[in-house]
Amino acid sequence: MKKSLIVCIVMVLLIPATLFAADGMYDLSIGATAQWQPVPNYSDWESAKEDLMKIDNWSFGLDVRNRLALFGVDLVGIYNYSQPSDDAVHTISVLGTAGVVLDVYDFVRLGIGIGPSMDFIFQNGELQVVDANGSLVTAENVGESFRHAPLTYRLTADFMLGSIMVGANYTLASSWSFAAPSWEGLVPADFGKGKIGVSVLYTLL
Repeated sequence: MKKSLIVCIVMVLLIPATLFAADGMYDLSIGATAQWQPVPNYSDWESAKEDLMKIDNWSFGLDVRNRLALFGVDLVGIYNYSQPSDDAVHTISVLGTAGVVLDVYDFVRLGIGIGPSMDFIFQNGELQVVDANGSLVTAENVGESFRHAPLTYRLTADFMLGSIMVGANYTLASSWSFAAPSWEGLVPADFGKGKIGVSVLYTLL
């Protein structure tokens, strides 16, 4: 019974998605992304370009994008590994955004979205979440951590090469959160403190 219900739900979700995709209004793209972890030092761009070529300065992850007409919903997960002691630390930074997508001449796709970002830490066999103070708390406190998660902007620019999209993105956090909403917090204090990334995606629908 449960399996039949799950199959019915999946079918109900896929039918409209397929219809929209056939009409060119909807597409689903999945691919890989890489993010340059150091914040660019624009006053010393020569050194920044050297750092750009170091593989250790890059983190990799998954990029999922949904588009329905001019509306877009993205989900990004970036993986980081470190070993400050005997125990390795695995970090997954998750960002979900909703925003606007615009296709220019069916060749370039521009997007801007905003949503909460959270860091999940796996260490010593335990899953933890980074709270509002930067401290580690147990996964049971994920709801409270979500309330304090900063809303983060993500700007994307991609070239559409058939079913393949190749482009760059820029991620910038604000100080706004559901726990401390304010109009001032929606405006980042420093627009140069974001992170640069690149993505390669394949459009499934």
